[in-house]
Amino acid sequence: MQILIADDDPVMLQIVATLVEAVDKEADVVLARNATECLRTLWDRSIQFLLIDRYLPDRSGLDVIQEMDKMHLCIPTALMNG
Repeated sequence: MQILIADDDPVMLQIVATLVEAVDKEADVVLARNATECLRTLWDRSIQFLLIDRYLPDRSGLDVIQEMDKMHLCIPTALMNG
């Protein structure tokens, strides 16, 4: 399963990636550091689950979710805050 984690905080990005890999040893974790990178990755790859920070430097996580809807990308998503 390809799981995309989008967060601008490198420490949080690594913590969440480590937790996901500990829970699912076969997960293919992909990282994005901003909304633009996240949307590009969602379009280019077969992502099955998205964990996204609510506050990214270039757009909010909610903006990304709205853009996914416009792109007809139906991907289960969890919004992180913190």
